[in-house]
Amino acid sequence: MGDAQHLFTIASVTSATDEADLLRRLQDASRVLGFDYVLAGIEWRRRALPPIQHITSGWPQPYQQVYAQRGLIAVDPTVPHCQTHTEPLEWSEAMYVTAASREVFEESRRFGLHHGLSVPVHENGNIVSMLSLGRDRAFDSDNERQLVVAGGLILANCTHVVIKRVLFPGFAKQIANELTGQELECLKWLAQGKSNPVIADILNISDNTVEFHMKSLFRKLKVTTRVHAAIVAVEMNLV
Repeated sequence: MGDAQHLFTIASVTSATDEADLLRRLQDASRVLGFDYVLAGIEWRRRALPPIQHITSGWPQPYQQVYAQRGLIAVDPTVPHCQTHTEPLEWSEAMYVTAASREVFEESRRFGLHHGLSVPVHENGNIVSMLSLGRDRAFDSDNERQLVVAGGLILANCTHVVIKRVLFPGFAKQIANELTGQELECLKWLAQGKSNPVIADILNISDNTVEFHMKSLFRKLKVTTRVHAAIVAVEMNLV
């Protein structure tokens, strides 16, 4: 990983039109990061209703069958980590602490998933996604590890946004209807990289008013950073 084309490959995930297209783009992006296999999962926690859970898997087909038949998701330590943590998890033998989870360790190694990384993305406690990358060899160096983690974070956030659009098509329309006209204007300029003072000048409103709209649209979009807000805005065709 390193050149601009690799970054374009990662970013192209956001152009996926359906789940099959998403998986193809994820596989291309995972290869750019030096991995052979990729999996994306999402959980939408709903009030008074069972959560919606879905997995888009690029794991080897025989491993997918073993994983499903033996119910290994219940003992896979990457799942609870991503449900309850926000930092990436680099796979290691030490995380398989129970006899049941050791089966995940042994089976994953058997199918070429010796080493990997799982990256969670949390959205306001309601929607949680995880991106897992796997391969048969360890990182070559600390430098590679740092590059892969950085690239994995970008890919995970892009995947989180697009998988919602692909799997929950009504979500974008609902969000768009909640934003006011001025919030949409602020979001448009934010997505173009403008700072709050610049946006205030463009819209001829005060800095405090821009700050008010930003806080409101961040809350409605369920994001915490300007980068994430821009990604959401582009993916949901809000700008």
